[in-house]
Amino acid sequence: MSLVPVDERNFAACVALVSAREPFCVALAGKIAVDGMPRLPSAQSSRLAAAADGSGAPRALLHHSASGIVLHCIDESAEPEDLAGAIQPFLAERDVRCLMGERAGTLLLEAQLPVAPSRAVDYELLTLPADWMPPSDCPLSDGIRVDRATSTDVDGLLPLQTLYEREEVIPPGDPFDPETCRASLRASLASQLVYLARADGHPVAKAGTNARGLSWDQVGGVFTLPDWRGRGLATALVSHLAADRVGAGRRMCLFVKPANERARRAYARVGFVHSGSFRISYY
Repeated sequence: MSLVPVDERNFAACVALVSAREPFCVALAGKIAVDGMPRLPSAQSSRLAAAADGSGAPRALLHHSASGIVLHCIDESAEPEDLAGAIQPFLAERDVRCLMGERAGTLLLEAQLPVAPSRAVDYELLTLPADWMPPSDCPLSDGIRVDRATSTDVDGLLPLQTLYEREEVIPPGDPFDPETCRASLRASLASQLVYLARADGHPVAKAGTNARGLSWDQVGGVFTLPDWRGRGLATALVSHLAADRVGAGRRMCLFVKPANERARRAYARVGFVHSGSFRISYY
């Protein structure tokens, strides 16, 4: 097994590798797709590499972001020892701040780094069945309006996004940066689909995509203000988002902490089912 660049010769095989496992690596799929269509990144901007076997067939695809996040898609039938020999140089040459992907693959990558992660979080991967239909029992309370957020909603959404990042995103002990939060929100509104529930014109809950790949969209950023929880807003918003995306011919997935019973119940009411394990490791 050897580490090789992703180019015109192996790109189609890399797409096939990812496509077969896409619910586990939607963010990675988004690095090789534009509007759901495969597109080879330019040599200058590409941070991709593949671990290829003796025949040149890719058995793993890795992406390293400018912020140190490593995304991966690994052929589970490949020998871990062979993969480790190819993957280790990729990790050794880069500043790794985070590993993200299917749990077994993330553990394999962890083993190639000289130090253990400072924090690791395991998640349950959920997907909507291919024959999913929107549930009929996800009504919205009177006075609640749902619409898609636009770039003009940055200021109105910022308090909601701030609470979301403080509760769900920032590792314990890390500082909160308001400007980074605003920039992240602005980027999400530009590149993702975000739906809001408004009461008296003010956002009280949100749900959207946080990654869009080849055939799958990943749900993320689901959050309801504390005073509005328990009213089914998250269920209704995710159902609305899923109906939009499935209607556009997309599949839907997400990952959730196993201990988050409220979120798991909401996603189950929409129709999401367990499909595997996901892991994020921080350094």
